[in-house]
Amino acid sequence: MTRPATGHTAAVLLIPPLKLRSMAQRLGILLLLFVVTLSGATVGYVLIEDFGWLDAVYMAVITVSTVGFEEVHPLSDWGRVFNIFVILGGVGAIAFAVTTIGEYIISGELRGTIARRRMDNKLHSLTGHQIVAGFGRTGAESAAQLLKDGLEVVVIEGDPATAARVAESGEFTVLCGDAGNDDVLREAGIERASGLIACVSPDSANLMIVLSARALNPDINIVARADSDETRPKLITAGANRVLSLHNLTGRRLAHMAVMPTVIDFLDMVLHDDNMEIWLEDIRVEAGSRVDGLSLRDLALLDPVGARIPGLRHRDGAMRASPPPDTVLGPGDIVVALGTREEIATLRRLLSASN
Repeated sequence: MTRPATGHTAAVLLIPPLKLRSMAQRLGILLLLFVVTLSGATVGYVLIEDFGWLDAVYMAVITVSTVGFEEVHPLSDWGRVFNIFVILGGVGAIAFAVTTIGEYIISGELRGTIARRRMDNKLHSLTGHQIVAGFGRTGAESAAQLLKDGLEVVVIEGDPATAARVAESGEFTVLCGDAGNDDVLREAGIERASGLIACVSPDSANLMIVLSARALNPDINIVARADSDETRPKLITAGANRVLSLHNLTGRRLAHMAVMPTVIDFLDMVLHDDNMEIWLEDIRVEAGSRVDGLSLRDLALLDPVGARIPGLRHRDGAMRASPPPDTVLGPGDIVVALGTREEIATLRRLLSASN
């Protein structure tokens, strides 16, 4: 069972189940040891002292359990020697039982404390991570895709059963709490996160999440899901950078697949197929980078065999497809890059201020 970590009162940090040695296996060995000891003692009393089977079983039980009752019948010298070994066997079996159970309890608590502390330290050291609020079908798919892209993901889920199930997978850092609560968002590292996906129900809950997240981190990229078209402008006003309506998106995609299926298949392959050598990514131009103030033509001279740029979002928000070569790049511009991993990595270095 997943155990909550103590700490913030508004959110509960969940950890994956501890991987301890199998308790069932240890108990099986313990049970076998008791059965062998009792059986050996019973047979020994029958053969050595000529006890009846019931008397032999009773004598074996009170001796192995060391309860201290007097002997059923007086023992001979050989019977007393045999009884010493039965007592030692019983004491050994009890000691093994106490050690096994004690080790499991103490080790479990100790490892649980260490695991919770390690998870808590990891959570508070994360930076540039993604926060997914809500782990329904949409949230689960979003979190899986972010993880597939190599990003750190923190999941905030309000339902304890769902949160525990997600934590058991060990793939995500999981907080159980209300994502619209400022304290929960702070616990998830909202001030250091680079993105947040709000995909809970109903839309009013997403609205509260977006409002709180934008207030706590003015620079974070927020993507929200809207079930109703009426909520879309409200989410934008609240601070969402993008709002996705599943009904509108599904309708448009169905229409595009009916009219131009090959184009859709190609885009899916480029965006989601790990085996593809061509990737499509967006890269922000940083102030002080080598291309700051240069045109796309100049960029092509710096990187003549690099990634292609089929699109560019200007810092004023205007989107341009197939920007002309004389387009000048500046801080805040976002280029859409198409190329291999190596070509995109080279372009990213050129657009980075650190290079």
